[in-house]
Amino acid sequence: MKKPTFRDTAEQILNLEIEHRVNELGGYGSGGEVIYEAHPSGCPSVLVDKKGSATATFMSNGSVGLTVKLENGMDVHVLDTSFETVEKRETGAPSSNVWLDVSGGKEKRTASLMNPRAAVGLEASAIRVVKVGDPERAMWYCAWFDAGKKRRMAAAVRLALVLTPQGPTLTRDIYVRNDGKKTVDGKLWTYFNTHGTQRFVYNKECWYDMGLPVSNRESVISATVPYSEIIQLKRISSETEKAKAEDATCDYATFVGDTSEYAIMPAAVREGRMLKG
Repeated sequence: MKKPTFRDTAEQILNLEIEHRVNELGGYGSGGEVIYEAHPSGCPSVLVDKKGSATATFMSNGSVGLTVKLENGMDVHVLDTSFETVEKRETGAPSSNVWLDVSGGKEKRTASLMNPRAAVGLEASAIRVVKVGDPERAMWYCAWFDAGKKRRMAAAVRLALVLTPQGPTLTRDIYVRNDGKKTVDGKLWTYFNTHGTQRFVYNKECWYDMGLPVSNRESVISATVPYSEIIQLKRISSETEKAKAEDATCDYATFVGDTSEYAIMPAAVREGRMLKG
């Protein structure tokens, strides 16, 4: 049997019906999928996946974490979550995010595909968060938008953990569908909030990272594992279909800007271009 493409799977998730409703938040799909039509209040829903030495944590609010355990038992936090589940509060900017910008002229229309309430002129008409179990374990973030002037779109973002010959990989697949009668021009911005160029916390992890975008599609970050001489390489790679990769950066200020005000909606996304470094 031919394995379905990502597009086929994304369409299936977008068209998924609730077969067994539990409450006003959602219920279960025919395949056992957990479907939320609104964000759980108080504490987000969590999906954990463990493959080999890697553990990924996905939350319905967009928080993502990736930890790899070394042979000596040390945990290396490749990507930190941005929500404290015990205290039930945000601890920083989202660890992963995707923005869709369909602005034109003086009209500004931008929204996060993982947290659609973070938007400028592009409100989501509906959202859906879907948890899928084994063997295709993943967290899906879906949203539907009406940009006016007969422009309507649906989007689905899939986060999953996979093992590759190069090591454990956190994958983020994005599908945007045009549901309107007009062609929509826009930009898609993606972000992983990895450790910065320098991080030092007394008696905790010591990081001296070096990040470099080697092309519009590839960024490489190297770091010494805390208290060891082991070099860890983190690679962020992108592939596109019917889209053009334009730019990449490892510099926080070039993308987010010079104030925490922009952490949810970065200055580069607002302005439609990378800032001067």
